Amino acid sequence: MPPSSPSGDSTPIQPVLPKALTPVAPPDHVLKPSAPIPAEPVHAVAPPEPEHAPYPEVLPHIDNEAVPFTAHAPDPGTTFSANDKLPDIEERHYFVQKLSAAGVAILVHVALAILLFTVYVVMPQPKSAEITAIAAPVSDQQVPETKKVVEQPPQPQVTQATTSARLMTAVGASSVPLPNIEFEAPTDNVDLGTMMGNFDANFGSTGTAMTVTMFGKKIENVKKIAVVMDVSRSMTRYLPVVVDEMRKIGRTSPLVLYFGCWLNPINDLEPVFDVVEEEEHFKKFWQYWQGSYDMGKLTTDYEGLEYDKKQPFRLEDVYKKVAKRKDTYFIDRFGDPKYRKTSVMSALLAKEIKDADTIYWLADFQDAINDDAASYLIRRLRGRGVRLFIHAPHANGRSLEKVKEELVKPLKGEAIVLDL
Repeated sequence: MPPSSPSGDSTPIQPVLPKALTPVAPPDHVLKPSAPIPAEPVHAVAPPEPEHAPYPEVLPHIDNEAVPFTAHAPDPGTTFSANDKLPDIEERHYFVQKLSAAGVAILVHVALAILLFTVYVVMPQPKSAEITAIAAPVSDQQVPETKKVVEQPPQPQVTQATTSARLMTAVGASSVPLPNIEFEAPTDNVDLGTMMGNFDANFGSTGTAMTVTMFGKKIENVKKIAVVMDVSRSMTRYLPVVVDEMRKIGRTSPLVLYFGCWLNPINDLEPVFDVVEEEEHFKKFWQYWQGSYDMGKLTTDYEGLEYDKKQPFRLEDVYKKVAKRKDTYFIDRFGDPKYRKTSVMSALLAKEIKDADTIYWLADFQDAINDDAASYLIRRLRGRGVRLFIHAPHANGRSLEKVKEELVKPLKGEAIVLDL
C-alpha cells in the first residue's frame, strides 16, 4: 500500500506518462467511475530461475592418459579462497612397464657387445711386411737380379747360414694352395741397407717426390734424378764411386757419360748410345778416349779408328763397372762427321733424361762456358721444370764460379765442392 498523505485523504496514484505523450480524454458516452479506483501496489517480479545443465564430466590427463572423474556442483553458500587446495587425483603406477623397458634395453646392449666381440675375434691378423730388394750381382758380368725378401722387423740381414729363402705371396683367404718358389741366396752377407740405399731415396719410377742423398748431401723434393758425368781422363777415376753412389738411389736412375764439360753452341744435339746395346761401339770409345792415344790427333783421326783387341785396355775394372749397367749412355765424341761441333749440352738435354726433374752434373769445370749456350740451356731446362746441381771434386775449375752464377742459381740448384 502507498503511504497515506499527512491529511489522511487517500489520493489516487496517477500514472507517469512521458512528456511527449498527452492523455486523451474519454468520449462522453464512456461511463466514468463514480468513485476513484485504488491502485494496486507494484511488486518487483523476480526473473525465472535458470535451469542448470548437469556439470560435464572432466577428464584430466596423467602421463598422457585420461583419468575420468565427475565434478560436482559446490554446495550452496560454499565459498573458496586462494589458499584452498584442489582435490587430489589418484595417480596410476607404471612400475611394471618401466621395469620391462629397462630389461629390454639391457638385453639389446648385451647383444651388441657380443656381436662386437665376435667381429674382433674373427678379424684376420695383419700381413707380414714385404720388401722388394735388388740383390747385388755376385760378379760384375752378371745382370742384376730382383728378388723379393719377406723380412721380419727384428731381422735386418740375411746371413750366410741362410742357404735358401722362400718367396711367399700373401693373398686373401683361399682354398687353392700356392706353390713355393725357392732360389739360392748369395753366399756372403747381404745388408739390406746397403742394397737398397737410403730409404729416403728416390727409386726413379714412382714419380713421388722424395729425398735423395748424394755423397752425404740431401736433395729434397726429387721425383727422378739423372746424373751427367764428365769422363775426361782427369775425371774417369771417380766413375766407380759415382756408380756405387747411384746404386743407393736406384738402378733406374739414368747416367750419361760425356768426355769433357765444354758448353758451346751447337746446331743439333749429338746422338746418345746405350752402353749395353752398343757394346762394341762403347769399347772403341773407351779404348781411345780413356787410353793413351794422343788427344790432339783424336779430333781428326777418331772417326777412322777401330777397336783393337790387341791394344791394352786402360782402366778395365772401371769399364766393367759401367759396361753392364742399365740406363747408362755415352756420347761418342767426333764419332760421326755430321757432328763436328760438340757440347755437353747434348748430354744435359738428351731425350734419355727428359723425364728427370733433377740433374746432378759431375765435372771438374775446367772447360769453357759460352754465354749464349748457357742462356739457351737455362731456357730449355727451366721449361722442363729441372733443377741443376753440380759437383766438383775441387775448387780449381776455371769455369766453376761462372757455372754457379749463370746456371745453378737460375735453375734453383746448388753447387757442391767435395773430393770423391
